Amino acid sequence: MASIQLLLPEPGPFSAGITSGNRASAARWGELWSELGFEIQVAEGATDAFGPNPVVCVALHAVKSAELLEIFAEDFPDVPRVVVLGGTEISAAGELDARARKTLQAAQAIVTLNGATAMRLEDDFGATLRMIRQSAKPVPRQAPDPTRFELLFPAHLRPVKDPLVLPKALDLLPPESRVYVLHAGATIDEEIGEPFHAAARRSERFESRGALPRPDVLQQLSRARGLINTSLVEGASGAITDALASGVPIIASDAEANVDLLGPDWPLLFPCGDAQALADRCRSLESDRDLGPELQRRLRTLGPKISSEAELDGWRRLFRELGL
Repeated sequence: MASIQLLLPEPGPFSAGITSGNRASAARWGELWSELGFEIQVAEGATDAFGPNPVVCVALHAVKSAELLEIFAEDFPDVPRVVVLGGTEISAAGELDARARKTLQAAQAIVTLNGATAMRLEDDFGATLRMIRQSAKPVPRQAPDPTRFELLFPAHLRPVKDPLVLPKALDLLPPESRVYVLHAGATIDEEIGEPFHAAARRSERFESRGALPRPDVLQQLSRARGLINTSLVEGASGAITDALASGVPIIASDAEANVDLLGPDWPLLFPCGDAQALADRCRSLESDRDLGPELQRRLRTLGPKISSEAELDGWRRLFRELGL
């Protein structure tokens, strides 16, 4: 069986059993690529050895995997290289990181996970650029907690996720609100994590359960009344994709990738960093009885965008273009 070499960035502070977004992508791609007749070999971090005789290399993140990709190119100069953009290579201001540009220029193909990034890069990299949205499988819904309006906030604590806007927003809710937020995610940046956890200890409206295994996060999603995403920059939020597939309403920042997936008129978008707007969206989801049916209609309409069939077909066409 032909093998694909997948390069992932250094795993960071994730303990055994905790699934980062990168690891979740690797697991999903492994399943999809096996359907196309490939096996997957994963190298996570610059010290990992490569598998034997790969027919193609796929590297996730043009900056964080740049060093590993350069080493691979020296070892396997004739093997085509595909770079999947992770999201943070392009700043909130729309500027492409210089290291990322160098990596993309050396790639035989570039994959973006959202249409907004594809449009930004089209002039410079149009010939090698492909857009393949990530997919998700639906999680069976469970009865929500009847005593409170529980929302899920799955986010690893680092600046690009802007998690500190959440406690600020919750402090702005009126006393009669029953909104309660469960946070799940690792602390990547202590300067963010310390005040976030301090706010959780003081608050009666949210708690942080820290880093959880992916099955546990999906279990929380299954009974949540909504999901919150506060990112300043996104490539494609796996959490939003999971929620969309499962029919869970989504409160999301207006980061480009979120708008690209949900649409500019999604009722629960809020401006990045705007705590009052986030509080207003939480309150709307809780109290506006007409909003629920409208959101469910829209979620059903968006479903085909993130189907496994669509993602599988995107990779099939790309590998064919590379002669595989």
